[in-house]
Amino acid sequence: MKTIAVLEGTINVLTGFKKVKDKDVKESDIVVPDGCDLNIDSQYKYDMGKKTFIPLGHGFAKPKYLRKELKAEYVLFKLVDALVNGEEIPYDCIEWRDWYKENMQKRIEETLKKGGRK
Repeated sequence: MKTIAVLEGTINVLTGFKKVKDKDVKESDIVVPDGCDLNIDSQYKYDMGKKTFIPLGHGFAKPKYLRKELKAEYVLFKLVDALVNGEEIPYDCIEWRDWYKENMQKRIEETLKKGGRK
């Protein structure tokens, strides 16, 4: 038995692995080692020319600095707390939203253009 990669879309996004009998392996199949540890949640694409898997985010610019304490959970808590108490939305929430909108949305759009998923 051989393990082959299950690829999806025009850029060959890795979505899983399957076992096939040796005699059923096609020339176009991508055989991977047993126990291959690549994530199968559409984070990799297969480059046919280089014959290798490449992370979908490879080559993106790093996001602009964001204060460490502005994690999504913290921002969500601050937002819900303000709403429950009838207060204005805290500046931390607005700052995080602006950072997300400017940096992370670009990555999502680039990934989707290349055939990835959110």
